[in-house]
Amino acid sequence: VGNNLFVPGSLLYINTANTGLGNPSDELSVSRTLGLGGYYLVVSVSNQIVQSGAGRWETIVKAIWQSSGRNYN
Repeated sequence: VGNNLFVPGSLLYINTANTGLGNPSDELSVSRTLGLGGYYLVVSVSNQIVQSGAGRWETIVKAIWQSSGRNYN
C-alpha cells in the first residue's frame, strides 16, 4: 500500500522487537548482530501506481542506517 508520509531528510524507526529478532538497541540481540532495525535517514522516495484491476499504489523508500537507538544514560 502506498503512502505519502516519507520525504527525503526525514528519519524513520524500524522496530524489530516484534519480529522475534530482539530490540536493536540491545547489544546481544539478533537484530543488532545482523544490523537490522533502528533509525534510518530517508534519502529518496518514489511512488508508482499500477492500473491493473483495482489498481495498486506502491511507495519505495531508500534509506541509510543511522543508529540502533541505543539509550546512552
